Amino acid sequence: MIVLDSYLHSLVVLWTLQGLEVRPSVSPLKDDSGEVCSSNGEMAQLFAEAFSTVFSAHNPENPCDHQQFDGRLRELAVGPPEIAKVLTNLNSYSSMGPDNVYPCLLKHCSDSLAYPLSRLFEMSLQSCSHPSAWKNSLVVPIFKKELRSSPLNYRPVSLTSVICKCLEKIVVASLQSFLEENDLLSADHFGFRAGRSVEDQLILSYNDITYWLDRGQMVDIILFDYSKTFNLVNHDIMIAKLSHLGISGSILHWIREFLNCRLMTVVVEGSESAPVGLQMRNQIPAIT
Repeated sequence: MIVLDSYLHSLVVLWTLQGLEVRPSVSPLKDDSGEVCSSNGEMAQLFAEAFSTVFSAHNPENPCDHQQFDGRLRELAVGPPEIAKVLTNLNSYSSMGPDNVYPCLLKHCSDSLAYPLSRLFEMSLQSCSHPSAWKNSLVVPIFKKELRSSPLNYRPVSLTSVICKCLEKIVVASLQSFLEENDLLSADHFGFRAGRSVEDQLILSYNDITYWLDRGQMVDIILFDYSKTFNLVNHDIMIAKLSHLGISGSILHWIREFLNCRLMTVVVEGSESAPVGLQMRNQIPAIT
């Protein structure tokens, strides 16, 4: 087992180094006035300002137009066994967050840390509050496409507290279980659901297309590509829809508080921007 772990670690290091070698670095950026910024500190600050402006300001009067579900998910119990399982499944080689807690430490000490973390998580859920370190994120810009001089052509990838992400996984699992058990998700919803994939969606679409073509009918296909989808999720709409689906009580308040008053710091080649407050109610940082 030790030999296997060493071999797998060597593969991870090899692919990481190869990725660093071929991955393009951040190029000099242009600000709104067209002035070129080339120092790492200036570029980090420019990225921070650009990323903080990406949000949706549209607030419809009635975001939930479907029938409200009568069931309720109000509270969530977090026990040491569930936490130990999450800790054990952590990737030892993933990055740590701004709190400087290494995933490998949590993974290898899962049995010892499960109980104290359960007390911490219970306090967070019951009080609907979060330690300030859980709301901070280090953002690394990753180039996507088009002009490299535009900061908006980079994807903001956030490194957040690994401890908080463990609690997030438990909360998400509880929400998914509640939605699945009460049949609250559309049968045509394939994304981010266990046992479903893009292949399933393609097979279903292919079946529908061939069904009508075999009967001599025309088939029209409309494809939508939403730009910056996960950065444009409106907080007010999301909270309203969760409430409409029966998510209430301390869990709903915990989620609302999780999204409120977050801070991000952009890092470019070791240089950091000034912390930027994400005060807008409708901005969600990209979390990995």
